[in-house]
Amino acid sequence: MGTSQGGSKGSDATRDRPTAEHTGSSIFSATNFLLATRDSGYRTTSAAISEFIDNAIQAKAKTVDINVTKNLSDVHPIEISVSDDGKGMTESELSQALAFGGSARFGDRSSLGRYGMGLPNAALSRARRLDVYSWTTPNRTIRCSMDLDELVSTHQPVIAAPVETPRPADMEGWPQGTVVHLQRCDRLEFRRPTTIGNKLNKALGRTYHHFLSRGLQLSVNGTPVLPDDPLFLSGHHEHYASVFGESLLYELTTTAGSGTVKVTFTELPVEAWSGLSVQAKRDMGITNAATISVVRAEREIDSGWWFMGKKRRQNYDDWWRCEVSFDPELDELFGITHSKQQITPTRELTTLLSSDLEPIANALNARVRRRFERASRQGPLDDAACTAAMRSQSLPQLQGTAPASTPSYRFEVGEVLGTSAFTVEANNQDLIVTLNERHPFYRDVLKPLAESDVPGERSTAKGVALVLLAMARTEASLTKQSERTYIDFYRSGWSDVAATFLNV
Repeated sequence: MGTSQGGSKGSDATRDRPTAEHTGSSIFSATNFLLATRDSGYRTTSAAISEFIDNAIQAKAKTVDINVTKNLSDVHPIEISVSDDGKGMTESELSQALAFGGSARFGDRSSLGRYGMGLPNAALSRARRLDVYSWTTPNRTIRCSMDLDELVSTHQPVIAAPVETPRPADMEGWPQGTVVHLQRCDRLEFRRPTTIGNKLNKALGRTYHHFLSRGLQLSVNGTPVLPDDPLFLSGHHEHYASVFGESLLYELTTTAGSGTVKVTFTELPVEAWSGLSVQAKRDMGITNAATISVVRAEREIDSGWWFMGKKRRQNYDDWWRCEVSFDPELDELFGITHSKQQITPTRELTTLLSSDLEPIANALNARVRRRFERASRQGPLDDAACTAAMRSQSLPQLQGTAPASTPSYRFEVGEVLGTSAFTVEANNQDLIVTLNERHPFYRDVLKPLAESDVPGERSTAKGVALVLLAMARTEASLTKQSERTYIDFYRSGWSDVAATFLNV
């Protein structure tokens, strides 16, 4: 027994002792790692550029300018620079920033970043050379560089120490800041700077819509990036969504700490937007768009169809939205990767959220269905309002409206003062025609045509509605009190005669 044990110990010691021929090796090949990391999973250029914007926001930047240019002297001519007015970096911070996992904020969950992989990883995913300029005072700028071809050819993947350098010319007015400059961009989806810029502008407007709404100044090739709120609660639309119910709050705890999950639902304005063209709905992001937006630390990291249990997505689900936002302390529950592009939620989290969110989604789907049924009964009137708004662009501008603005039109049905068949109200940019529900013009003529199942009769209803809107716009164009008094008198007299002729 003793011999057997002694032999076993001697055998283990022999296995653990390095041989003379091989004393150990690196855990990875640095050169191959640099080449392999280019395929680390940034699905789009905007996803890669977002890493630099995250860093800028963490550096307290208020302004971030992105420029996409072309250097015709290079085989890969596209260059991208991301400049911010954040607090800048010291030599040691700049050296760390270009190293994989070298961030001074490694493991920090207080903001957007966490691993320190973003800057070099994102840069190499799109470009073969990276230059980072930074300055903490107006009179001294340092630069640190990473050239993939040089590192691979020399087999010495070492980042050279930062050097003093002139500041980029267009940054002279910024007392502190950082510029990330990508050169020899050989992995871009598009070749034209204008196309790349337009794609970036659209994508970043959604990713950072919370920050943009709070004042972050972000531009691409000089064009401001506008917030693109996937919930449609804000933005540059004529109408907005409305919040459905109260937001749901979940206080959860993991080994990394405690955090909050907040879920908000909104309903889109079916009545106002259902009559838009198919292309217009796509352009606005109503159809062919993700219903669920997943937001971490106020930055969107994923979108799709999450936490809806057994409910399958249907066309009616285009008309409501949901945002699931969470604190970075809950990263493990949502399965966040270092590139912050997608989630892989745990089964426990999915079960918890789905039990509440699935019935809400079903209720919203049913509400949208009912609103479409109601809208279809008034469809010709809404179609007429949309047509009038489009064609008004060729008409003279109404007095009292903003320059280059186009009025929107809307029909309402209800009681009106007096006996008029309709009334006209100009409210800012809205031109509202209220149809008298008791007048035979609406009751016996327009309503039956609008609610008819015969396409020709519905088309006739739209034509009649357009004539009414033309009369309404003409009324709104009158500025003299005498003209307004006369038109009120004329409309009242016309309504009484029409009622006499139509009553049977």
